[in-house]
Amino acid sequence: MTLALTALALLGSSASASASAQAAGGATVALAPRNAGALTAYAGAVTTPGSPVYHRYLTVAEFARRFGAGPAAIARVRSALSGEGLRAGAVSANGLALPVTGTVAAAHHAFTTAMARRDAASPSIGDGVAGLVQAVIPADATPPTAAVIVHRPAMDATDVTASATTAPTGPQPCPVAQAAGAGAAGYTANQIASAYGMSDYYANGDEGSNVSIALYELEPFSAADVAAYQSCYGSDTDVRVIPVDGGAGVGAGSGEAAMDVETVIGLAPRATIKVYEGPDNGLGAYDTYSRIVSDDSAQVISTSWGQCEALEGAVSTAAENTLFQEAAVQGQSLLASAGDQGSDDCGDHQQSVDDPASQPWVTAVGATSLQATGDLVWNNSLGATGGGVSRLWGRPVYQNQLAVPQSGVSCGVSGQACREVPDLSIDGDPTTGYIAYYLGAWRAVGGSSVAAPAIAALTALADASPACAGHSIGFLNTDLYRAAAANYAANFHDVTAGTNGFDSVAGFAAGPGYDMASGLGTPRASLGPSLCRDAVSGAAAATSSAGHSPQAVTASSTLRLGRPRNRASRVGAPVHVRLAASHPPGLTLTYSATGLPRGLSINRRTGLVSGRPGTAQSSTVHVRVTDGRGDIATVAFRWTIRPVRRRPAKP
Repeated sequence: MTLALTALALLGSSASASASAQAAGGATVALAPRNAGALTAYAGAVTTPGSPVYHRYLTVAEFARRFGAGPAAIARVRSALSGEGLRAGAVSANGLALPVTGTVAAAHHAFTTAMARRDAASPSIGDGVAGLVQAVIPADATPPTAAVIVHRPAMDATDVTASATTAPTGPQPCPVAQAAGAGAAGYTANQIASAYGMSDYYANGDEGSNVSIALYELEPFSAADVAAYQSCYGSDTDVRVIPVDGGAGVGAGSGEAAMDVETVIGLAPRATIKVYEGPDNGLGAYDTYSRIVSDDSAQVISTSWGQCEALEGAVSTAAENTLFQEAAVQGQSLLASAGDQGSDDCGDHQQSVDDPASQPWVTAVGATSLQATGDLVWNNSLGATGGGVSRLWGRPVYQNQLAVPQSGVSCGVSGQACREVPDLSIDGDPTTGYIAYYLGAWRAVGGSSVAAPAIAALTALADASPACAGHSIGFLNTDLYRAAAANYAANFHDVTAGTNGFDSVAGFAAGPGYDMASGLGTPRASLGPSLCRDAVSGAAAATSSAGHSPQAVTASSTLRLGRPRNRASRVGAPVHVRLAASHPPGLTLTYSATGLPRGLSINRRTGLVSGRPGTAQSSTVHVRVTDGRGDIATVAFRWTIRPVRRRPAKP
């Protein structure tokens, strides 16, 4: 969310949609995945310890074959668009996005929904294809925003004496940056690293080598500013810009992109930074996520751009969610800032949270104020850390054990617990900010926008560490909450002071363990090795289970499905197979299944699979059961339908 700044005005983005794209009514059609239920089940299984497919990540090509829109579906959508006078370009590598061009008149005729917001419903481009499209994202839709807070203006740092002690290992700031930090009451990168245990990695020679971090940006940055920062720290970090939809233009931007890049350089200088720059419009917003995930060239993804859930809307967030599930099944860690307007993310005097941080497949990063005595929840006249309860997403299984009790919140199903944010936090208070170089001067910057790339850098250090043995951690949340449940004090600094109430809206107070002001707290040095243990064990399990028959996958500690054997039936023979789940009393279960042989169906209430198979085939069946609270359990097995046995005719 955009905030007022002290000492430096937020510059308007120099990026805009190209004139030709505006005239042509450009848009992206977000295609529905081939089997949304199977994708959700696999994303849950591949990120759940104990699952037979835990950490068996897919390549983009494998994802496209299993979950992207199929060739027939893509052809039907193309035909429908063509019939409306629109031209569809090449489908994305993951099979989920079609770029569309045509005249503005044709676009508005084809896409009958309001085009002023990103919450564009499925278009009426033909009755036969509505179910094949998740959303249409037009170029003139409202894009997300990013918050940049500058605590102090440029200063004559040569007149200030540095008061902070520098860490002996890792990236070392030049004297001018140290002096700027002392004068602005901010922290240089090595001081942040010391506070949160990153210096332990440096002592072992780990500075993020062989790990790539993708930064999601909708504005440019000044190469000269970044070069000055690198010169100060003596680093030579590989920073690459990947333009999306023509890029974000030129110039220094508002400082958001520069701050993200420099934060990662300062904390993980040997990582490769890939800055994906899209135009600052609704089309660029979606396409940039799509490109990052479709490229699958970065183990870690960080975004400091967001929009409150109500403004983003359910349709656009659903299309994003598909991309974020893809990132999880590809083994990518995705971090997003939790917002900078505290409990009032929408600015409408109601409790609200920020997208994409509130999405279940994203790690939401909040901001604290790093004091000499420890961390407090960031909340002052400059802003407050985002946090609260989602109105769109049910509570993920990984939060069940540690989540805060809720009341009076609805996220789609009455009585269903909802997603809580943030997941963890790190320093982001502008008054205890990060020292960055922007517009030719050293400045202290802050906000949850700087917290997300800081945790991204920590994740990269862990991925590159000997503890991870060359295996990326992937989706963080499952392992974060497991680490907290197993040994909280060893892995997290508990933030117990402060609240994120803001703009006269009641907030959430910090307290022991998890809370909706600081999440699980701030990281300790041992958190990375704890996450790596799961990554290594998951890689070993994936290797040992390769080629084995699918088994049950349980994603809940209270809801369980049995472990059915692989099954075989005959064409035309009646089938009656009940898939029973064990669960606490008083709950209503809902069953679903994908991959059932033709002619069979599952009763949503009882779990009974019945019917008569119509053709000989062999398929993998994925069964999913939910209990209305957000708990999910899945099972996968093979079902072979054999042809009718023919008896030889009597002579």
